[in-house]
Amino acid sequence: MREFVLQGKAQDNFGYNYTVSIKEQPIRESSLTDWVFRIHDTSGSWYISTLETNPLRESIYIDMGQNWLCTNIKPLLAEAQELLSGIPRAPVQGW
Repeated sequence: MREFVLQGKAQDNFGYNYTVSIKEQPIRESSLTDWVFRIHDTSGSWYISTLETNPLRESIYIDMGQNWLCTNIKPLLAEAQELLSGIPRAPVQGW
């Protein structure tokens, strides 16, 4: 599956920066794929389609119990969407 590293970095509410990538993942019981937005060195990953349901979102929780969140999600999501605008969905091998 394809994976692309974004130029922008995720910044958390404690001032640390993290690499962000978007990775293609198979959709269960489908011959298509979807893209996962992943913040490296954290447990944070979300389907891009889920994040797009609230495009005005400024932050997302990495760990709500620890009040740990990514504070610059909007520009990162915009970068991911721009990158993906020219990439067609690929069929999953073997279907």
